[in-house]
Amino acid sequence: MNNDSDKPPSQAFRNPSTLKVANIPTVIDPKTGRPIILWRDIQAAFEKAKAVWNGESLVPLMIDENLEQVIPLRIAYHPGVVFDVVADTTEQIICTGEDVHPSQFSSAGKESKEHDNQLNQTAAALHISDNATNHTTSNQTTIMHSLNQNLELLEDEMTKHKELQQQIVQILELQQHTSQELLKVQVLQQHTSQEFHMMQESQQTGQELLRKQEEMRQMQQRALDRLANIQTSVQAVLTQTYELHEYPIPRLFIVLPKAVGLREKFKSPLSEQFRLYFLCECGTHTMVEDSRTPHEVHLAKHEGYDLEQPTKFFERYGPYVLTLMNMVKYGIVAAGLVVPSLASLKIVEGLDGAQKHLEYLKKNIVSLVDDTINFLQDIKSNNEAGSELITGSSEFDQLEALEGADLRQLESYLRIKDQGRVLGNLYRIITPEGHVKWVCFDHYRVSYRESSKRQLRDIVEVNNGRFIEEKGRIEIKISSSVLARQFYDAMIKSGSIQELDITLEWDATMGDLRILSKAITKAN
Repeated sequence: MNNDSDKPPSQAFRNPSTLKVANIPTVIDPKTGRPIILWRDIQAAFEKAKAVWNGESLVPLMIDENLEQVIPLRIAYHPGVVFDVVADTTEQIICTGEDVHPSQFSSAGKESKEHDNQLNQTAAALHISDNATNHTTSNQTTIMHSLNQNLELLEDEMTKHKELQQQIVQILELQQHTSQELLKVQVLQQHTSQEFHMMQESQQTGQELLRKQEEMRQMQQRALDRLANIQTSVQAVLTQTYELHEYPIPRLFIVLPKAVGLREKFKSPLSEQFRLYFLCECGTHTMVEDSRTPHEVHLAKHEGYDLEQPTKFFERYGPYVLTLMNMVKYGIVAAGLVVPSLASLKIVEGLDGAQKHLEYLKKNIVSLVDDTINFLQDIKSNNEAGSELITGSSEFDQLEALEGADLRQLESYLRIKDQGRVLGNLYRIITPEGHVKWVCFDHYRVSYRESSKRQLRDIVEVNNGRFIEEKGRIEIKISSSVLARQFYDAMIKSGSIQELDITLEWDATMGDLRILSKAITKAN
């Protein structure tokens, strides 16, 4: 293995403009065995190199014994010396310290044409200086000029570096300011978010307050409605208690002659000449939805009752009967009752199911009513003229409405054949307001069904349930067995339940479930 000492030495070369130093390795001359530096290696390291100086001395190219430059061109190795390389852009005067023979720049006839060209180029680049001092001054001037240029470049770079530092400082300040502004924005966003959450909470609180106020208002309204219902119920009970006592029998009736044209015979009326017919008191209180049954006052489905004592009857009830006869003839709408005029003949529509002997009454109702009205008006006229046809005539003018005692005595003037039956086949009903009405079976059935449904509706509402009548569906939650029995009774009477969603909110037993099952079966 070779040591570092076996390696050929290097020669240092310097660019006087940039003061850059390059070490170029030497090669061994095969003839002399000494180290040399090839010119092409110098040109490779220093572009456009024209001459090499050692201080103030030009380093010549090596020549042979014939004073010809050795090819390839080369210079001798000088240990420890730093050569200056001059390019063709720098004007230098080459001085060898001795006269240079012109033959050095001539072409040797023995060399090739290429060798002559290289010699000519080298000779053209070299200038002979007569004064070594001028060469040194020029070299120093070049070095100073190069140093000045380098200083200017350094100052420019320092100026640029300073400006760059200022820009960096400005950027850092801008970044710091931006960070502060960003922090302020984040704080503002956080504050805005907190205010937004507080606003949402306030809005939710307000909505909750409004909801509770609405619930309270609804509760108050329900309480007021219940109070009103209680007051209405109490008033109805009081009215009902009074009217049940005052009106034990129907109070609407008319009196008709048995035959037409008996007006002359009415002056001495006999029991066979007149018959009393009760009227059905149907009206708005019997109306229900989806009902095709007429609700106008009509004759009851009964053949009527003969008068036992016509004279005394007309003495006591004449004015009242006359009022009712005019009502039937001309018609009236009052107090929830619709009485059709006699011209429409609706007053006798209720007789379709009666006996055959009433057909005469249907055909001649107009004439019969007129005869009765004329007869009663004659009695009234005679009474006003002081006639003694009817004793106690002052009572005729006074009695225009019947009291309970009058109604209770009415039955004593009638010849009743159907003992044990209600007068006129009419049924007594109680309106929601507590009033007593006497209606026929058709209207009683409708009213009974509506009353049962109304009772069922009230029970469902009291238990906070839902009664969807269009579908016949009930949704209800019952809290006790007592309320459940009330509901079952109302449901059975109504009989119009198609769907039932019921919840028993107490600890129901098997017995309670059996009662529920039986009630559902009966309701259907």
